[in-house]
Amino acid sequence: MKFTINHTRAFAGNDIYVKVEADPGKALTVVRTVLDDFELGNDALADGSESYERTFSGAGDAGSGIEHSLVVTAQQADGATHSSTSMWTDPV
Repeated sequence: MKFTINHTRAFAGNDIYVKVEADPGKALTVVRTVLDDFELGNDALADGSESYERTFSGAGDAGSGIEHSLVVTAQQADGATHSSTSMWTDPV
């Protein structure tokens, strides 16, 4: 499974981009995105989905020195789950 996660500080909050690609021959069923312990999305996907892509604009708080944790968890049709974590601190 391949995760692509990008984040940029927005005027208010953070702009978050998430992309998940299933392993060959596998399908995704659910993708959950959590920023700083707040759920941004918990998306059930159409049967047979091989990829997921979503942008969250102005998510969460942003400010000088604020630490962030973004966790993306994807579940495959066979029940296996995989996660990716991105951590960063807003510039001072």
